[in-house]
Amino acid sequence: MARHDRDNCLLRLWAHTRLRRSCLVKLTYREDNTGMLRWRSDGGAVLVIPQEIFKNYGSSALPANGEAVEIPIIPAQKALLRALRRWLVGEGHSRSLLCTDKDNAFLFPGLGTGGLTPASVHRICMAFSTLYLVDLPWRPGGVTGVMPFGSHAMRDLTCTHMIKATGQLKDAADAVLDTETTMKKAYARITSSEKTLRASEIIRLSLPADIDDEEG
Repeated sequence: MARHDRDNCLLRLWAHTRLRRSCLVKLTYREDNTGMLRWRSDGGAVLVIPQEIFKNYGSSALPANGEAVEIPIIPAQKALLRALRRWLVGEGHSRSLLCTDKDNAFLFPGLGTGGLTPASVHRICMAFSTLYLVDLPWRPGGVTGVMPFGSHAMRDLTCTHMIKATGQLKDAADAVLDTETTMKKAYARITSSEKTLRASEIIRLSLPADIDDEEG
């Protein structure tokens, strides 16, 4: 059950933050509220992450002057907060069952004194997608066409969704804390059909409303 709680917490945090797995495994937590994950007085939490642990440290997409990146978790995000508390809070919390080293400050501890490895995060994401999302002939409920995917897929999905929803490259880049150049090159997955359909829809909406009703 403790591993289930860890995986549930990690996956929910992954979906909320869209962080790279190399960053996820470096997150810390301390009971005195001085780790990277900190509880807030309003019932929510916040991640305060030093830029140094980001792959794109120094990028213009990150706060100026090297300030830490803050990712709030508002009280309305009840499922994520519930998963975090089950993992971290109270006597006999799940994290304490997997990690007996009280000096290990990693939010998701691994073996010994370190944190989970990026490879472990990838395996957790692959297992989740295979169990719950892939369309398997012996289990109903899967999504047609979905194949097992790893931790990097969340960034691809986020950028593609943001572009489709808003049409703004900057919105997509901001969602993954990266530049528009990197986002266009590495993440967005828009087919040529989707691009032309969106262009046609923009043109159609800019014309008089009754133009599609004209005959001839």
